[in-house]
Amino acid sequence: MTSQPETELSEEVTSDDAVLEQLARKREPAAEGAEAEEPEEVEAEQPEPEEAEAPEVEDDPEYDLGEIKAKKSEILAWKQGEMKDADYRRKTAEAAEAKREALAQHERVQQERSHYANQLDVLIGQLQTELVGDERVMAQLAQTNPNEWVRQNAIRQEKIQRFQRAIGERQVIEQRAKEEADRKKDSWVREQSEILQSKLPEWKDPANRAKELAEMEVFLRAQGYDGPDMDSFLDHRVYLIARKAWLAEKQAVAREAAKNKQVQQPPPKALKPGPATNNNATQDAYKEAVRRAKSGREEDLLALMAIKRRNA
Repeated sequence: MTSQPETELSEEVTSDDAVLEQLARKREPAAEGAEAEEPEEVEAEQPEPEEAEAPEVEDDPEYDLGEIKAKKSEILAWKQGEMKDADYRRKTAEAAEAKREALAQHERVQQERSHYANQLDVLIGQLQTELVGDERVMAQLAQTNPNEWVRQNAIRQEKIQRFQRAIGERQVIEQRAKEEADRKKDSWVREQSEILQSKLPEWKDPANRAKELAEMEVFLRAQGYDGPDMDSFLDHRVYLIARKAWLAEKQAVAREAAKNKQVQQPPPKALKPGPATNNNATQDAYKEAVRRAKSGREEDLLALMAIKRRNA
């Protein structure tokens, strides 16, 4: 009897013994292989003693601030921001204080200058009155008491020198006041010009700005502004209002000019119904029909009558 493969049982062998024998044969090679391989002794690895881990130190601890909790880094950031804000406020306050001090100093100088100018005006008026009176006294002394005239003349010359010095100092004060007023006005005009240019992008082109300024001046002078009146338009607010009025009038003039250019065309003449005819050709045909009708033939007479009816 042929042997069956190890993987499946023969159809003829169905008893329990045959089954057990078959299983034994399958396990023998596995057991022999297991005996041939002796297990190697494996040394048990001794666990290395673990080093005690140092407790972690939190670099950014959290603090309870009452209503909120915040980390150290956040508190430092707040502090830095507060320092920057405080530094900005301090510098702003210092600048404002310096400006107030400068304005106060300027006002004090202006008051002192005004007070000194008033004193000079009083002194100049007083000396002028005295000098006028001294002239009459000096004229009498020249005739009656020459020695006294010499003494009074020395006093008068001193008054004249004081009068001239007072006049000179008063002129200096006036000149300084004028220069300061001119500087203020120039600064204000530059400021107004910068504001005006920022509100009028069209003025970025210098040629367009110059053209508008020239046309604006003509418009304003036509409205009656002249001389010192034009200085009021240095204020950018007044100028913007005036410019709007100028543009409105300019647009109205342009519309009126365009309206006047429109030519009213006369309506076309009505034409009589019927085919267009050539007058010369019609007259020639009529003359020819008249000439033929003179023959007296019936067809020539009928042709002449037809032409007359057609041209009627």
